[in-house]
Amino acid sequence: MFKRVFFVLAVLAFLAAGNGWVTAAGGPEYKAVYVVTQGKEVATQTLYVKGSAKMRLEMDARTGAVQTIVRLDKNVVWVLMTGEKMYMEQKFNPKQWAQYQNDQDFFKEKAKKIGEEKVLGYNCAIYEYVDGNITTKHWVVKDLWINLRIIMLESGKEKLKMEAKELKVGPQADALFEVPNGYEKIELNFNLPGMGSQG
Repeated sequence: MFKRVFFVLAVLAFLAAGNGWVTAAGGPEYKAVYVVTQGKEVATQTLYVKGSAKMRLEMDARTGAVQTIVRLDKNVVWVLMTGEKMYMEQKFNPKQWAQYQNDQDFFKEKAKKIGEEKVLGYNCAIYEYVDGNITTKHWVVKDLWINLRIIMLESGKEKLKMEAKELKVGPQADALFEVPNGYEKIELNFNLPGMGSQG
């Protein structure tokens, strides 16, 4: 159980880093389905985003029913284990979350535009960001600033890939971003890099 929790947290960090979903208030609402490959781990992930402060990530049932909700308005991450009807809670410092934010300014000022390509019928700009021996490429929907493909390379070798197979832009239900009634809270220390308490 905990192995799949930590895998979904690693994917969450990657998605947050790549999706630029932490942008100005009133950002897009959408549902996107991705295939994420990390080494030998392959999973289908469904990402729900509501504006600038709410995100939900669901793993497919084949790898374990784990759902993660990020609430920047509450400075909290919830990890739900649907089969057990339990959840874990992690407080975090929003200032430390900034390392995961690839917003419009990031792409315009720090990344390099290297081309354009259509993905799922959307016109995407391709950006490349190099940090030491890590290179990350992003296929970003123009105007919406939603990533449809991200590839991370380390010393030229692919380490992580996210590929969208579905994107639906439109309102998302508030209930998606809340802990369901009847779930029991359990204690477990878990952290994404840089996501510590505010103490």
